[in-house]
Amino acid sequence: AADGPETMVPVTVETDDPLRSRISREGRAFSARPGPGWTTGADTIREAMVGPLVGESGVIGALTIINRLGEGSRFTDDDLRLLETVANQAAVALENGRLEQSLHELSTLKEALRHQAYHDSLTGLANRLAFVEAVERRLAETVDPTTPTSIVFLDLDDFKIVNDTLGHGAGDDLLI
Repeated sequence: AADGPETMVPVTVETDDPLRSRISREGRAFSARPGPGWTTGADTIREAMVGPLVGESGVIGALTIINRLGEGSRFTDDDLRLLETVANQAAVALENGRLEQSLHELSTLKEALRHQAYHDSLTGLANRLAFVEAVERRLAETVDPTTPTSIVFLDLDDFKIVNDTLGHGAGDDLLI
């Protein structure tokens, strides 16, 4: 489809743009009549409505509607209130999306830290802390205290000799 007045096109706004400054300053929806030379592609901006997207950290963006369809037709106060309502809802949705992403990242980090706390970094096997907690959990789950419980202990004697004679790389390989 060819770009036309009905096509929505994202626009990058320069930091010194007067509308951008007004958005940051006012923080609420407003109407504007830009000066001469303001264009979006092939269209000259006759009139604009701007609805800032205000989040907890300040203005995070803006919805801008330009050039109401129909010659001589102008945006009304009702149009402005509707845009402000839509902008407020969009800002909440964006903030919720950011919060959801942050919670996901926090959950992922929590799982990674838990894995590091309970596993050996070299072998990936459960470490002493995980072992002790697993034994305590199994003993607590035992319904019949007369049921025998066993633990197998494996000891690797003289492991230092492997590291000293073949190097730490060989020792790591043996452990893995």
